[in-house]
Amino acid sequence: MTESGLMATSGLFSGYGKAIAKIRAAANMSQAELGDAIGVGANMVSRYEREVADPGIEGLGKILAATRSNAIDFVYYLDAEKGDTIRHELRQMVDDEVEKQTAS
Repeated sequence: MTESGLMATSGLFSGYGKAIAKIRAAANMSQAELGDAIGVGANMVSRYEREVADPGIEGLGKILAATRSNAIDFVYYLDAEKGDTIRHELRQMVDDEVEKQTAS
């Protein structure tokens, strides 16, 4: 999912794998638990965290919903210094997706 995923959008999202790992750890979830919650295997969660695979905005929305996190948490873990640059746009995109995920 790299073509339309986070990495393809812009360089602002570099480091998303570490951010996902930190969010998962803060939720006290294993890779397997997170994978089960978002409908992928632990292997795929590992690939997201190593930035070998890209979850895209939809996948990130699922991750944030499953860990009870939000776009601000993601931006914080992504890079506090970049947060001001991308906070508004990312927050809107991800919060919209989280809302869709929790409504279904």
